This record gives sequence, structure tokens and C-alpha cells, in this order.
Amino acid sequence: MEYQNYTIKEIDVFTEVCNEKLIRLYHNFLYTIPYIQVYHTVVGCDFYGIEVWNDSCCLDVVIYKIQDRICEILNTFSSFSDNEGKAIIEYITKKHIVKKIILSTQYSALQVAMPNIIFANEDIILRLPTTKDLYFNSFGKQTKKHLKYYKTKIKKEFSDIQFIFYHKEECSDCLVHQIVQFNRERIQSKGQISGIDDDYENRLKKYIRYYGKICMMYLDDKLVAGTLGYEVGQDFYLQVLAHDNAYNKYNIGQLCLLETINSEIDSKMDTFHFLWGNCEYKYRFGGSAIKLYRQILYLNYSWDYFCIYLQKIKQDIYLRLKSNEKIRYLWKNVLRK
Repeated sequence: MEYQNYTIKEIDVFTEVCNEKLIRLYHNFLYTIPYIQVYHTVVGCDFYGIEVWNDSCCLDVVIYKIQDRICEILNTFSSFSDNEGKAIIEYITKKHIVKKIILSTQYSALQVAMPNIIFANEDIILRLPTTKDLYFNSFGKQTKKHLKYYKTKIKKEFSDIQFIFYHKEECSDCLVHQIVQFNRERIQSKGQISGIDDDYENRLKKYIRYYGKICMMYLDDKLVAGTLGYEVGQDFYLQVLAHDNAYNKYNIGQLCLLETINSEIDSKMDTFHFLWGNCEYKYRFGGSAIKLYRQILYLNYSWDYFCIYLQKIKQDIYLRLKSNEKIRYLWKNVLRK
């Protein structure tokens, strides 16, 4: 079928052939068939797949799901041109009865003549150098000094220091739970609640067997820190970094992170994704923020649109106030007292 000078072909979604195309085109852990099966499959949800062609070139493989007349396009870390995006939207709205279309985690937002709301986020990405020495030498003076200090400190105080890596099927439920538990205890110590609940932990345990990589740090045979991430194509995605609060004074979380990054350099990977969350350490370790967009397209103006639009305005105001140093000072030193 022809749409906006693009040819769109329907495809089967849950096949190995489709998964191979996704990895070749996008190489990201959020857009594989196993991820869709583990994280997106729910009762009452239908999945569809299409290929978008321009002449003899396949530009994109688009998988989308529809539930309660809401369509979500599952492509992540991708970027549609405005014309291609319009062709995809035209195809979906002619084939299905939907009230809105959601595009998540895109590198660019579509310019469309229809009511839509855009939420901005970021992926913090490190372009990996070719050697570990080049990487370490890229650090700032203070970062080098701190890492050397803590490496020396643990060597003095512990006789045995080990970093052990586990891949795919080796990533047992027990290993995942230990890292998740560190994360929960760490977040709880800050008076917050971890975003990894029991359901999410169970999904982690299922999906990590496909592309997962875990680094565990041991001091004198005691597990003290770990990283949990995914290798897809030439990219690594860090999902969880956690450590035992009892070892805070040794800065073991960042030492474990450094070992994980060095391992990816040894494996000749291209990029290391710290993912979202504007944490200072991600920039100290060489990450640069790349804008991401979540866009909700509405077929017409509706009450739902205005409610979410007002919610976005409130969120934008809150984030601006939160980032204002004078407001933060007043809240911390005056209003809270």
C-alpha cells in the first residue's frame, strides 16, 4: 500500500526473522521481540507489524500495539522523518479505529498538524574509546584522583577483590535479586521508594536471559556491588547500578561501574548508554545527554487531551522551580523549618 510516497507492507511480529531485523536496524534492548513479549504483552492487547519502504530500501520496521483504542508505536531510539511519520499515522488511522497514538523514546518529535503533546527526556551516552587507558585519561583531574584513591584504599583493607561477569543464561534469578535488593535499600536510605517493584523484578529476571550482562563486585568473598545491563548489537545499556550501603566509604558503586565500562571497551562495543536520570556521575564518567521525546498524537481535541496538557504544564512548572537555586535555598533553609 502506498502512503506519502512510501510503500507499507504488513509483517508477522513474533518471529525470529522480525527480531533479527529489529536488532540490525535499532540494536537497542527496548525494541526486541523478547522485550515486547516480556514487558508489553497484556490481556486485551493486539500487536501489528509493518515495514516502511522507500524504493528498494526498508527504512523502518514498525511494531505497534492497540488497546482500548489507544495505539502505541513501540519503536524506541529511532527517528522518523516528518513524511515517514505521516505515512505511518495515515496507515494506522485508516486501518484501525483509534483515539490517540503514542510514540515513545524517539530522537525527534514529529511536526504534525494535529493536537499533540511532547514530553522531553534524555539518554546519557558515552561513545566508547578504543582502549581503557584512553578512557581513564579522558577523566577530569578530580575524578582520576578519587578513583585512584579508592582503588588503593580497598587494596589496603581487603585481601581479595574480584569482579565477576555473567552473561545471558548465566544471569540467575538470585543475582538479579541481589542487585535489586541493593537498589531498594539504597533508595530507601534516601527516604524514597525504588521504582523496581516485585512485578518489575520478575520481568527483569525473564528478559535478562536474552541479552543481559551482570557485573558483581566481591570484597573478601562478600558481594558488595553490581551492575545489570544489556548488550544488543554494539551497544550496552545500563539499567541498574547498586551497592551495599555498608560499604559507602569505599565508593564501590563507581568502581564497579568503571569495571563494567572497561569490559565493554575490551569487547569493542561502540556506545555505553547510562539511560535517563540526570545523575552527576554519568557526566563525570564521560556521558553526554541526547534528547529523547515522548509524543502523544490525538485524532481530535478531547477532554483527555486537555487533562494531560494541564498535567504537563504543572510538571514543567515544578521542574523549573526545582531547578531554580533560589527556590531550592528557600525550601531547604526557610520553608521546611
